[in-house]
Amino acid sequence: MKTLFISTPVMRNLVAAFALAFTLFAGNASAQSVQFADNAAIHTQTSDQFKVAVFPVQNSLTMKVLFENPAQEKVTVMIKNSDHEVVYKKEVGKVAIFNGKFDVSKMTDGTYTMVIESKHQSYSNAFSVETYQERIARAL
Repeated sequence: MKTLFISTPVMRNLVAAFALAFTLFAGNASAQSVQFADNAAIHTQTSDQFKVAVFPVQNSLTMKVLFENPAQEKVTVMIKNSDHEVVYKKEVGKVAIFNGKFDVSKMTDGTYTMVIESKHQSYSNAFSVETYQERIARAL
């Protein structure tokens, strides 16, 4: 069976009008995302003295940090940029359990490292902040 397509000026104009309408009413949205360098959903580290879990909060520019510090050593949470400069630092102190959120929305696109340190323990993992643009089509 053979299919025959006949192009007429009316059909060409209709297709062109539809394409123009779609282009005019398609919007652009810009958003940022946070993700680990290895695309994992959550990172954990466990030892006898230190238990850490770090993960990005879905659909936000927030990093969630949870840790247990049974020795109750002084703990510092830092975020470093790709040049190893500290862009955020928080002295958590001698707490047994910490549950915190860190807003990274003001950070420029790039690769960062979350660092959690005590006198005897250390955790670090890279994550990235990325801006992306998506196109949205709306019905007329």
